[in-house]
Amino acid sequence: SKIINSLIDFDTQTISVRKLIHFLCDNSRDNNKENKIRQALEYLKLPYGIDAIIDTNQFTFDIFFCFYMRLMDRPETDDLFKLM
Repeated sequence: SKIINSLIDFDTQTISVRKLIHFLCDNSRDNNKENKIRQALEYLKLPYGIDAIIDTNQFTFDIFFCFYMRLMDRPETDDLFKLM
């Protein structure tokens, strides 16, 4: 999507964790949101340090979807997808 493409450095085919956090936090400093984002990345075994970078090959749609579900923290939605 255009949103994710704006986060990708096409020269290195990477996504900066810092840019991802700033984007998801609406460019504001919210330590709770930042920690939740980093915890979701860590849970998915992706780089999660503020200065880390994620290879775009690691950030597949399936990984993105799991990342999104971790951020939403809606277990009932996750249960519905498991049933499908």
